[in-house]
Amino acid sequence: VGENPRAADSVGLNVIAIRYIAIVISGFLGGLGGAFLSIGHLSVFMEKMTAGKGYVAWSSVTVGKWNPIGILGAALLFGTAEAFQLRLQAVGIEIPHQFFLMLPYVLTMLVLTGFVGKTVSPGALGKPYSKESK
Repeated sequence: VGENPRAADSVGLNVIAIRYIAIVISGFLGGLGGAFLSIGHLSVFMEKMTAGKGYVAWSSVTVGKWNPIGILGAALLFGTAEAFQLRLQAVGIEIPHQFFLMLPYVLTMLVLTGFVGKTVSPGALGKPYSKESK
C-alpha cells in the first residue's frame, strides 16, 4: 500500500487499516529497540546514547532499496562492520580507537556513494489515501 494504494484497494485490501497497522508495529519495534538499548545493553539512559545509529538505520533502508530482504542484508553488513570494529579495538592495535569507531560510518558512506545506484522511495510514501480521489 506504499507504492500504489489504488491497486491494493482494487483487490479489496483496506489501505487505511494496513497503514495504521504498519505504523503501530513500527512504533512498537522502535520502542522495543530503545528499551533494549537503554535497559538491556547499556543499563542506563544517557544523552546521545544512540551515537548516530539512526543514520546507519536510514542507510540500511536506502542500501536495501526499500526491500525487506535488501534491508536485512544491509543491516547485517553494517552490523558486521560494527562488530568488526569492536574486535579490532580488542586486538590492541596501536591506532586510536576513534578510527575503529568510525569504520561502520565510513562503510556506510562508501556503500551509499558507489554500490547502491539510484534508490527510489515508494511512490505513495507520505501521501494520504482517499478512495474518492483519483
